[in-house]
Amino acid sequence: MSSSARFAVSAVMVATLSFSLLARNGLQEELEYHVIKTDQEGKIVPWFSSNPGEAYDHNIRLVWDFWKNMRTCPNGVKYYLQHRIWKKREDPRGLGGDQLNMALSSWNLLHQYLGDSAVKDDMVYIADYYIAHAFSPADHEWSNVPYPYNNDLHSGVYDGDLQGGQNFFQPDKAASFAAEAVVLYKITGSRKYLDAAIMIANTLADKIEPGNGDRSPWPYRVHTRKGKIHKVVTNGVTHVASYTANWAPALRLFDDLTTLGEGRVADYQRARLMLVDWITAYPLKTNRWGPFFEDIRTDVASDTETNADTMATYILENPDWDPNWKQQVKGILNWSFNTFANHGWQQYGVVPINEQTAFMFPGNSHSSRHASVELLLAEKT
Repeated sequence: MSSSARFAVSAVMVATLSFSLLARNGLQEELEYHVIKTDQEGKIVPWFSSNPGEAYDHNIRLVWDFWKNMRTCPNGVKYYLQHRIWKKREDPRGLGGDQLNMALSSWNLLHQYLGDSAVKDDMVYIADYYIAHAFSPADHEWSNVPYPYNNDLHSGVYDGDLQGGQNFFQPDKAASFAAEAVVLYKITGSRKYLDAAIMIANTLADKIEPGNGDRSPWPYRVHTRKGKIHKVVTNGVTHVASYTANWAPALRLFDDLTTLGEGRVADYQRARLMLVDWITAYPLKTNRWGPFFEDIRTDVASDTETNADTMATYILENPDWDPNWKQQVKGILNWSFNTFANHGWQQYGVVPINEQTAFMFPGNSHSSRHASVELLLAEKT
């Protein structure tokens, strides 16, 4: 399945499977903004048009129109650069940990689909602002890596992590931004995006360790200046943010820089091999995929659909990575579905996907992501 097709699947799922408050309007059930439409068998169909192509296109454009027309904050910065929740009245919470990276990824697909230069312009706006306002100082232990969170909401600066506080960052989110920065370099030809990606890749290559069942090759939360992993003591028990398995973006980053022949290629290849060995030895066997979301505390254990299905996507797009790639992908998707399938909507013939084990609630992106990976597996096999 093409990138644009995967985006189309995501967009229509966002509009069709939006699971906030459920209301009743007489005998007609509503999902978010629309009365649920069904076919003769009572199964859900797109609310906008009986033609799936028209529904896909309409919903994609709704998402883009919402984003590009979003208001600015009092400091003149776009709302989506400083908030993760949109409300009519300003929400007091800051950015989502991977929010801008996901936007860049989505807009890359959207730009291919629409051919609208405004989409590319927004990618440039996001990346330029983030590069200028997010990176750790060069003299820190973990230097030249982006912070995921704005602790001072409208400071216009990203300076740490929601749970860890100032100077803490998440290496997996840094890898994600770097991977998207390389993509933007390919689109625009602007060297500054490649240079930013190389800085992050260099730090990750320098800091990687073999890892084990309790510690991933990079920790989940770490202090950039001190190099200390985030810890929380709860009821006398110490919990350490030493583990996650959201490393598909790091693989993409090292692959792309190696192909381009940019940066410290030999170090990237070494780090990639170490990372592949760990992924194969641990999460692919244990299905311990670990945390992803910025608001989950370090003392709360959680496995996420995002980490698992994103890894499945990487394997499908790089099947030469292991002779057993089919079995690995099927293992991931079976675990993901069995763990996160939400059967509360079966009367409509749909099974949305829950977010994570610490928050078993269905989500738009999780449902659409899982669906897109299942389609990609069908195509590849």
